[in-house]
Amino acid sequence: MNLRRRVYAPDPEGIAVKLVQKALVRGSQSFELDRDGNLIVSSKGMGVERREAVALATLEPDCVRIRTHAYHLLVAAVVSGGFALSMLITLIFESARVGDPISPVILGLPSAVFAFFMFAKYIRRSVNIVAFYPRFGGGAAVTPWHNNPTAEEFDAFVRELSERIREASLPKAGEPFSLEAELRSLQRLRDDGLLTSEEFDVAKQRVLGLTQKPSIGFRRAS
Repeated sequence: MNLRRRVYAPDPEGIAVKLVQKALVRGSQSFELDRDGNLIVSSKGMGVERREAVALATLEPDCVRIRTHAYHLLVAAVVSGGFALSMLITLIFESARVGDPISPVILGLPSAVFAFFMFAKYIRRSVNIVAFYPRFGGGAAVTPWHNNPTAEEFDAFVRELSERIREASLPKAGEPFSLEAELRSLQRLRDDGLLTSEEFDVAKQRVLGLTQKPSIGFRRAS
């Protein structure tokens, strides 16, 4: 149920920097890579608009495919739709007769409305995404819809996003590792709202763990 159109935006060098996705019921969302090492995420749906910046250095470069279906909602929509259809057929026959067709309308209209909402809910609850998770723990931070608007455009953008995340995670050339700089960088991300307090604590422990010399030895076979 994707609205397919050409919304793939390469930069002058031909690198995918923006992906705009549209889908029925769900609304729309866009992902744009800026030149400051951030991913600008915008979404709009059901009267709610959201826009935020995600630092590429805080993401894992490898994504995870997630796909689920809320079949119980689809079954409810089909059953309700079938009942509404039967009431419509009854209404047609009753209208052809002298009888009063009000009863089928009273029964069929709520069923039709219920079927529509169940189908819309099924679409929203069914998930077919590619998720990028934070390096420091937590839920998925970036969730583009799989193969939207097209498989070619989607794959090109995801490859570019993964590559830029890897580049953002590497230390700059000629810049030695600095524990103080790493901790200040994490603190700045927390102050900017890009990391929660829990994610900051996990990231701090990981950075501190990098400074500890690993022990060398043999693992005893059990």
